[in-house]
Amino acid sequence: MNLRNRLLIIFIALLLVGFLPNIAIITQTETPKIIPSAKTLDPFWYKDVQIYNMVAFHPEDIDKYHITVNGLWNGFIGENLTSPFAFGRLLESFFSGCEYESDEEFVSVQHDQGMIVPATILTTQGHESFQREQMEDFACRSIDGELCYWDLEAESYWMDAINQDFIDWCIEHGKKAIDANADIIVLDEIQGSSLVPMFQFASQYIGVPAPGFSDSTIEGFRTYLKDKYTPIELNNMFNIDDIDNYDLKNRIAETMDFSYFQRINTDSLIIEYIQFLDEGNFNAKKRLIEELRSYASVVGKDIIIGANSYTLGTNRPGDFWPKGLHFADLVDVFTFENTYTAFSDRPTPRFPRNKWLAWEKLANASTDATPVILIDTNALETINTKILPILGYSNYLSILCAEAFANQGCFVNYNFRFFGRAWNWNGCKRIHEFILNNKELYDSPTYIPTDLAILYLYGEGMHQKSDTYLGCAQALSESQIPFDVIFDGDGFYIDETLERSILSEYNTILIPSVVDITNTQEDLIKEYVESGGNAIVFDPEEIGFESIEGNYPYGNGSFHFILEDKGSLYFKTYNDKYRAELEEVVSEYYESTLTVEDSSRRIIAFPQLQKNEDKMIIHLVNYHHLGFMDIIWPKFSVNVRIKKPPFDINSAYVISPDFSEKQDLTFSENEDFIEFEVPYLRIYDVIIIE
Repeated sequence: MNLRNRLLIIFIALLLVGFLPNIAIITQTETPKIIPSAKTLDPFWYKDVQIYNMVAFHPEDIDKYHITVNGLWNGFIGENLTSPFAFGRLLESFFSGCEYESDEEFVSVQHDQGMIVPATILTTQGHESFQREQMEDFACRSIDGELCYWDLEAESYWMDAINQDFIDWCIEHGKKAIDANADIIVLDEIQGSSLVPMFQFASQYIGVPAPGFSDSTIEGFRTYLKDKYTPIELNNMFNIDDIDNYDLKNRIAETMDFSYFQRINTDSLIIEYIQFLDEGNFNAKKRLIEELRSYASVVGKDIIIGANSYTLGTNRPGDFWPKGLHFADLVDVFTFENTYTAFSDRPTPRFPRNKWLAWEKLANASTDATPVILIDTNALETINTKILPILGYSNYLSILCAEAFANQGCFVNYNFRFFGRAWNWNGCKRIHEFILNNKELYDSPTYIPTDLAILYLYGEGMHQKSDTYLGCAQALSESQIPFDVIFDGDGFYIDETLERSILSEYNTILIPSVVDITNTQEDLIKEYVESGGNAIVFDPEEIGFESIEGNYPYGNGSFHFILEDKGSLYFKTYNDKYRAELEEVVSEYYESTLTVEDSSRRIIAFPQLQKNEDKMIIHLVNYHHLGFMDIIWPKFSVNVRIKKPPFDINSAYVISPDFSEKQDLTFSENEDFIEFEVPYLRIYDVIIIE
């Protein structure tokens, strides 16, 4: 059972026996009115570093855990509340003893405490306490017409994002959040109907009815086919002789137990069905977001829109691809659950393999905003129910926390008092306090000193190539090769914004996928190389070259073709030979600017230069973790050598949440490099050179 929904059951039980305050049902706002903001807030606050938690804490825990954004998951289901703050209000009321007459009062109290306040809209999951008598009208249906459980024990159900009436309900739900002065609306499970084919496949294993067969979905699919194809084409391509009366439900159901490739190879109509679900869900969520932004504008308020897109859509059970990144142009920031997707059965994979930096860089590149990342509910259940490791998960979570902030992101505190395992979050608490005490290091505009970028071209070709990106990003980082990520869309879901000038900032680009890229993107890559750049490419035949391995001169530059997908192989196997081979290829075109002696994939340096100050910042993260006891293996006398910054160096020192006083560093320098020794690295050190 989903652990988030177990929390729901606990709190409903408490409510029913009188342990929680009675909270009134919030009524729908009738007429838009200009709403004075209760809190003056920089409109780009989400681009700065923040300390997020999942559900609203009461004042004591806000101070204890240094929270600045109180409750990304506030709007989960709460008994007798149809509110985008329901669960946050229940929890906060229980622990603080406060009773709130309205959402606006709840938000106002949080603002008075200095908090940034989120609201949540569940865009895939529904519950009777939310949708009331309309729930069954909005719900997905199985082939037999049954409701489809999202979570059986919590009695929550799949909602049909193709159903425009459900989207209307979500819009009204979001308006309540805006009326109450929420600072951000988080759209939970934004992937919605894109998840349906994957869950149809999984239903045979988890024993619940498979979604995807509601009248609105099936009739919407029928209209989609009629609009896209002529009757003759439908007959020739899909053996459909009378689309108006054709039994689409049973045709779809015939293959729903198959994996993706088996399914589409058996019946080509399924490709159309999956595409319809993707486009229908995207357009529905686009309408939701645009309506909320429009309403906010009418009532005189800017609203930030965040989205929980699970692992950014990089998980592919059964080879299905629940797209996630294609909302990047619509949302302001991704606030997303993550897991190391090379595994399907390990909620807490071991270090040093379990690095999340690739996802953080991708979320940042796709939205130009500080990514907000958190453990998923399987990991949450593990850290709160398992006996081992004996000392808990404090160090384990601290590594993920340090990595996120070192990588220009934020890591979410997912602590709940009821679990009685607050010690799991003690390390994150120390890091969060350190971040806020040194906020200028994280909020000042910075750039990565590098001539190398990974070019991530989002499109259908990424269906099978996201692992290539994940493996390449991890291999470069573990080889101490700093890099940027350039993100560009497919021209359908996401605008194409790539320009030659963007590519020309780099000496070398590594491209995980050129499969099904646009003509413009292909032309820009070739122009970039022809004018003197270097491009490392998998699948050369996709852009008109022969399948040859190695260097290929082209104009004033070079392509380097890799025929074996070493990126994907590295991600799936963690065999160090693939990392070393990728490092060797990149090193042919990219001059090393950074070394960390004896790092052995267990230490990564994240260098940054402040744009407006003469300051270089190097974040060091130690991934040497002994899982059985949750013990960190500290490092001593870590030698670091890095290319000199573009200013005269006067001092170098190290600060850390792992020790109290800054430590001056003795350094040596030559014409090109500065070298120094870090005396002690437990989990997270920050070196400042100025």
